[in-house]
Amino acid sequence: MDLDRARGQAAAALRRLGHAVVGHEAGAALLVRIAELADATAAGVETQTARSRPVEVMKRRLWERPPADGAPMSHFPECVVSGQANPMGVGIHVRRDG
Repeated sequence: MDLDRARGQAAAALRRLGHAVVGHEAGAALLVRIAELADATAAGVETQTARSRPVEVMKRRLWERPPADGAPMSHFPECVVSGQANPMGVGIHVRRDG
């Protein structure tokens, strides 16, 4: 699996977890387990090389080619609204109509 797809998959799983924690009753033991696993996982990710993500470079791709009618649209992968690689984002799916 390529890195971009893996990042999107991780982001989708984290959004799902966030919605589950907010939308369902869970016992204290389960919530503590979630916190411990999340902290341990974050610590592992933080040992990796930091990414350079200049916003002006990411946004420049917005205007390279317009999407076809009906095609999915996204500002850039980490966009808080439409970015599928942003675990804190809304994760909406936008398609061009006209």
